[in-house]
Amino acid sequence: MRPRHCSVRQASVRRSAWLSGTMLSGTMLAGAIVIAAAGPACATDFNVGSDAQLRSAIISAASGDRIIFTNSITLAADLPAVQKNVTILGNNNTLSGNNVFRGLFIGAFSGSTQVPVNVAIQDLAITNARASGGGGGGGGGGAGLGGAIFVANLANVTVSNVQLTSNAARGGTAGPAGSGSGGGGGMGGTGGNGVGGVGGGGGGGLGGGANGGNSNIGFPGGIATGANSGGFGGGVGGGNGGANGGGGGVSVGVGGGGGGGVGGGNGNGNGGGGGGFGGGGGGGFGSGPAGGAGGFGGGGGNGIGNGNGGAGGFGGGGGGGGGAGMGGAIFVQSGGSLTLGGPLTVNGNNAIPGSGGNGAGNGSAFGQGVFLDGSGTLTFAPAAAQSQTVSNEIADGAGNGGSGSWTLAKTGTGTLALSATNTYSGGTTVTGGLINFNAVNNFGSGQITLNGGGLQWATGNTTDISSRLAALGSNGATFDTNGNNITLGSSLSGTGGLTKTGAGVLTLSGSSNYAGATNVNAGTLQAGASNAFASNSAFTVASGATLALNNFSQTIGSLAGAGAVTLGSATLTTGGDGTSTTFSGTISGTGALTKTGTGVLTLSGSSNYAGATNVNAGTLQVDGSINNSSSVTVNSGGTLTGIGTVDPITVTIASGGTLAPGTPGVPGTSITIAGNLAFQSGALYLVQINPTTSTSANVTGTAALAGNVLAAFAPGSYLARQYTILHSGGLGGTTFGPLGTTNLPAGFTTNLSYTSTDVLLNLTAVLGQQQLATGGLSGNRQSIASALNNFFNNGGTLPPGFVNVFGLSGGNLANALTLLSGEAATGGQQGAFQLMSQFLGVMLDPFVDGRGGVGGANGGAIGFAPEREVLPDDIALAYAEVMKAPLTKAPLFEQRWSVWGSAYGGYNRTSGDPVVVGSHDLTARAAGFATGMDYRVAPGTTLGFALAGGGTNWGLAQGLGGGKSDAFQAGASTALRARARPMSRPRSLSPITGCRPTASPPSAITSPRASTRRVSAGASRAAIASRHLSAEWRPTRRCRRKTSARPPTARPISPAAASA
Repeated sequence: MRPRHCSVRQASVRRSAWLSGTMLSGTMLAGAIVIAAAGPACATDFNVGSDAQLRSAIISAASGDRIIFTNSITLAADLPAVQKNVTILGNNNTLSGNNVFRGLFIGAFSGSTQVPVNVAIQDLAITNARASGGGGGGGGGGAGLGGAIFVANLANVTVSNVQLTSNAARGGTAGPAGSGSGGGGGMGGTGGNGVGGVGGGGGGGLGGGANGGNSNIGFPGGIATGANSGGFGGGVGGGNGGANGGGGGVSVGVGGGGGGGVGGGNGNGNGGGGGGFGGGGGGGFGSGPAGGAGGFGGGGGNGIGNGNGGAGGFGGGGGGGGGAGMGGAIFVQSGGSLTLGGPLTVNGNNAIPGSGGNGAGNGSAFGQGVFLDGSGTLTFAPAAAQSQTVSNEIADGAGNGGSGSWTLAKTGTGTLALSATNTYSGGTTVTGGLINFNAVNNFGSGQITLNGGGLQWATGNTTDISSRLAALGSNGATFDTNGNNITLGSSLSGTGGLTKTGAGVLTLSGSSNYAGATNVNAGTLQAGASNAFASNSAFTVASGATLALNNFSQTIGSLAGAGAVTLGSATLTTGGDGTSTTFSGTISGTGALTKTGTGVLTLSGSSNYAGATNVNAGTLQVDGSINNSSSVTVNSGGTLTGIGTVDPITVTIASGGTLAPGTPGVPGTSITIAGNLAFQSGALYLVQINPTTSTSANVTGTAALAGNVLAAFAPGSYLARQYTILHSGGLGGTTFGPLGTTNLPAGFTTNLSYTSTDVLLNLTAVLGQQQLATGGLSGNRQSIASALNNFFNNGGTLPPGFVNVFGLSGGNLANALTLLSGEAATGGQQGAFQLMSQFLGVMLDPFVDGRGGVGGANGGAIGFAPEREVLPDDIALAYAEVMKAPLTKAPLFEQRWSVWGSAYGGYNRTSGDPVVVGSHDLTARAAGFATGMDYRVAPGTTLGFALAGGGTNWGLAQGLGGGKSDAFQAGASTALRARARPMSRPRSLSPITGCRPTASPPSAITSPRASTRRVSAGASRAAIASRHLSAEWRPTRRCRRKTSARPPTARPISPAAASA
């Protein structure tokens, strides 16, 4: 024995609490005082390897402890009752009863009252255990109950991986009658015999050590704590038996038997007391007193004279009758609970009746494997891949002439195998896994409810279980034929579905109407009558499995999977549930296929059934092949599509029917019709088109065209202009009716054309055609639209961005065409031209500060001179007549640099005509700053360069476009300036001389900052400089006259001259 899982129990007291009678004194701690209990609460492991250790562990164990087998154990006596919440771990060892002693009795008692207890038993084999009823001491035999495991009232027992073999429950043998017969046998205890004819002994107790007392004789305690021997005779009314003990004996005269144990009563002074778990009291001595009634034991003995034997209790014989044997492996008392998990074997167990005495009858025997008292549920719960086998009978009271009914519940995903003739009466529920069976009587009585679990037929078993089946639960039912051929004659109903597994054939002959799905996972699900399959069920046939119509036409909700469907000569109608499914298997036989419902049935396998194919509603998509069908007809509301091959003599598209070749939504795919194709008036041919290709039909035979064509366009940049939508061996001069379109891009139109074998769909660009007809486009826009149309229709490939234009209309189209016209770009061009023109003007302008005049390219260095007095013209001419002009030296040529700078800018607005021409008002602005250097390399020759930075800004009216730019400009220039001869001009006559003055030739071009003017009497000259040439005044002929003497005219003398 070793402790485990220890935890300290704690208790709290207040600061002023008394402890062991002594008041705490001194300094008190704040808060509560925590005082440990006497010791830690430890769960304990009891390791047992012998009978004595096991017995001691059962008595000593507390709730939460574990009893662990270290070896197999053979019992030397009956074990005491297991009355604590313990776990018994067998470690795959064996507990043997040595063919004498019972196994585990699980039940807790408080005095004479039973109380709850929970016990788990794991990994243990119990074999050769015996539960034997007590012999009647002149009374009836006691009952033998639960050879391996007895589950008492309020006990909850769970077992896992337990093997119960070769155990037995044996009823007690009744004793011989005598004067003042003894009490009946108990559950193991033997009734006491009468002594000297003075009174019957007490009934036997519960267990071999609790025998009923003879008169004035006692026995030791029994199987349950406190189960004393039966009371002894002698006193009036007899002695009372202990708890679970038998009834007491009777006294001489009118004294009754003593009280029984649990469930028994006291004597009434007239007869023996009723038995509890023990036997009934003995019979009275004298006239009339009868033996006490039996409890779980046998009845009391006969009385002397007219007294009769006591009636048998539960399983006990009446006075003198044999006891019953019940539950060779397991007995569950009413109020008890048993769950069997993990692997389980219940096999080779037995229930044996006790023999009667004095000619009374033998006892009964029920439940070789398990007996269930009262009412309740016995649960089998194997996990996945675990199996349980119960080869012995499972019985309950109601199933054997008594009362009480138990239900067998199968949970878990493992398998439970039943092979005995079971007599439990509460029915069977399977919510997980399978129950393997070999006869209908394996299920006792009552209905079989399948709701998530199912049934598996044992090898060689072909039993029709359908009459016992309740409606299928919402979680469905599984039928595993396990290699057998099974026929279910009754209809299957319910909210759930059906799953067929295992090899073999399951034939449904009733008209089933269950609502759930049907899954054929293995073997064959076969029809045994027309409409035997649930008409709204969705059928899925797995690869390797078969759905066989067996020449009986069937209607199903839908068809899916990869298995085989064999029609025989029948018609399969599918699709009524409106779902879309794919069947990749094969359909064969001479029968037919009809598609109904709104969904899509995709046949992607290769089918070769010989009957007709009718598409009455929804879509039949053939992605595999239909190779041998006599005809394919698409009726009103139906559609034929796909990328496979259809090989009838003729495919007929009736009025209201549709042929939509290829995979829906995938242009470029096609269907092959290996025969003829005929469209009837009102039929529809639906093709799908993208920019590069279209869906199409390839007909190896002839095609008779009628009905309409509908072309569905996908978005994209359309590159092809002609699509082949149908190819055949010949059209016979037939044509389709009107062509309709969906999602046709704006700016395009379509039409059909024909060759002798093909149908062609032509796509033509008509961008802006509607606006052109109504005058909605200006000249520029019309030109752009026409250019795009001509380019596309003549074989050009439009860039993706241009394709988007074809999707526009109205004002959006007009704006797009305006943008495509390039008008917005002309604004940028105007600004650029303006910016460059202004830069060149500045760079070549000689009048920019620092370039022209005296300080310019042709002038010398600018000197400083005092201003000279300017004489009136008449005086100047008078002086000129008598004085010659002073001689001046021509200026020397100087090479020098000059630097200049200038800002420039401008604004331009050009008005447009948006209505007729399609042009718009344009505003352009340009501005910049330029600077440069000039170098005078020779007289009249200057080299220069300039740099500038600037920008432009432009915009079209109505927000149609605009922009701005930044610019860096650079330029170089060469200026050549030649000096020209002066040109004369007429001057007015001098009032003094009567001659016209002439201008003297200047020595240099006048500077704009400073100028000098010379006046001579003869002539005057002026030179004007420009960027490219200089012009001058030519001199006029001088006036000739006679000179006359005249007095000199005095000239005023300035004060400065006078002082000199």
